[in-house]
Amino acid sequence: MKPAVLLTCILLAHLNAWSQHIKESYLGFSLKGKVKALTEWNYEGNSANFKKDIIGSKFKIFYSKKGQSTALYAYDLSNHNKVIYSHTSTYDKKGRQVYLDSVGKPQTSYSDSYDSNRNLIENYYSGKYLAIRTFYNSKRIADSSYSYNYGGGFQNKTFFYYDKADDDIEESTYGPRGNFQGKETRKFDKRHNMIEEVSVDSNNRRYSKQTFKYDKNDNLLMRIDSNIIYYRGDGSQKLTSNKESSRKDVLVYTYLYYFFDKNHNWLQRNELRDGKIDRVTKREIEYFP
Repeated sequence: MKPAVLLTCILLAHLNAWSQHIKESYLGFSLKGKVKALTEWNYEGNSANFKKDIIGSKFKIFYSKKGQSTALYAYDLSNHNKVIYSHTSTYDKKGRQVYLDSVGKPQTSYSDSYDSNRNLIENYYSGKYLAIRTFYNSKRIADSSYSYNYGGGFQNKTFFYYDKADDDIEESTYGPRGNFQGKETRKFDKRHNMIEEVSVDSNNRRYSKQTFKYDKNDNLLMRIDSNIIYYRGDGSQKLTSNKESSRKDVLVYTYLYYFFDKNHNWLQRNELRDGKIDRVTKREIEYFP
């Protein structure tokens, strides 16, 4: 493997891990006010012996005055707060995010074309290679996307389906030969919060099902993992062999919020798994004047 490709794979692995933290933190929640920067600490623990002084992760995100994220830093707190992953970005004239390297040179780019109905076809490049080609409908919403590996080889295609409110209710993915690879289906409430997500594999076998509940401010209150096949959707670990949980088919996560700032953004959230504390998340939020 070429060094550049290896480095990219390593960075993508870090990005995927931190994206999961961010997804879990902001599911059903949007920051209020003119946010300049957000720092978040996750104090990890377990149901049997939670120690809130053990920080599992930390990241910091910077925003522009338009509310666009311009930089993200993830830190290794066990190694003197060393940055283990970072990216900076700018935006093109259409408001699309462009990632930059350490000297400010674009690493990603876009080119546009149109079909016979003047619907947008968007090409996203990583370096000189085409990474994703997305086809949009007349409402400027993505209908389908095609993914490519480094070198231009076709990997898979995904079709998107929406409800009347334009919420993304289904994504189905197929391989190079048209072989079905998996599907995610979702349900949303009237405020566009996702209230259910179900995933199936290439054999149409469900490997994850989660439901969500929110308060009146769209803060996540409860997440129920009712997947009867695998623990937390992880196909390598069956529920019946999981030593951490006495529940064989359902795991319930509840969220308690403490301390809100002047813009009603929460500053501490406790996550409980089956009634026992599992993670504490603390925030510092900076605002533009």
